Amino acid sequence: MRERTAIIVTDAGFAITRLCAYGIVHSDQPGARTDTAVRSIQDLARRSGRELRAIVVVRPGSDLSLLLAGLPSNGIGAVFVPSVIAMTGWLDVAREIADVWTAVPPGYWPRRDNGGPAAFIPVSGATS
Repeated sequence: MRERTAIIVTDAGFAITRLCAYGIVHSDQPGARTDTAVRSIQDLARRSGRELRAIVVVRPGSDLSLLLAGLPSNGIGAVFVPSVIAMTGWLDVAREIADVWTAVPPGYWPRRDNGGPAAFIPVSGATS
């Protein structure tokens, strides 16, 4: 599969960002079925045009900090989750490395480039 890239012009010059993502699914989400959650992440990746590198199914008792620390430090543009419930307590940590996108409701929290708070940005229809 050919990797998609985007060139972004910043104040510091040019930066190349790979449009790839990783998904996180909690297998113990109340009322959520793991296979449905995985499909929602696959659909989110397809609609966003990002290459989905992997979906990690987190088992009860798993340490999410180890998972987040194990993600690549560059080349990742997004972390996809079925809903914000999957990131309870970890949203700000995940935003240090990537945008955090939710399938329901559709939208994202931007990467914390400046360390400040950011509001959820709703997205309707196809994402960009």
